[in-house]
Amino acid sequence: YVAKVNGTVIGRSQLFAEMNAIASDSSLVSSYAKQGVTVHGAAKGTFTTTFADQILDQQITLALIQQANQKRKLSVTADDVALAKEDLGAGTSGYDSLPKAYQADLVNTTAALTVLEASLAGIPITQASIKAYYAAHAAALSKVCASVIVLTTAAKAATVEASLKTGANF
Repeated sequence: YVAKVNGTVIGRSQLFAEMNAIASDSSLVSSYAKQGVTVHGAAKGTFTTTFADQILDQQITLALIQQANQKRKLSVTADDVALAKEDLGAGTSGYDSLPKAYQADLVNTTAALTVLEASLAGIPITQASIKAYYAAHAAALSKVCASVIVLTTAAKAATVEASLKTGANF
């Protein structure tokens, strides 16, 4: 095994299964690269220690979450799983391109964490409670889309502004 968390064993195969699942998806590899983490090691089929450390840390955190849920006698329901799938973007190309086993791991991890967070906060997290919260706070949750034109001089900016005021396309 690679770690033991209060008696819960995290096996080498479990660690490598997750790392291989991530490494097989170019968008996930790119996502890690944007965070400054290189996935692939120098030799073919290897991983960097930074990446392996990050994945192992996530697996240790999940083990702690599951232990906390067991201690609190919390369980993940079908509704929790459905919310987790929605939260993760199930049905989108990014999610659907992931290996099925990794999708299941992500859903279970997200659902377990959400159940624990809801318990700690003392609030229910259901489709109905989310809709009610949104209805009560819609103004604060509105999406704002903005576009910017960067110009080198004030004169050019004035010309573009005048053009936009007459209805020119952005």
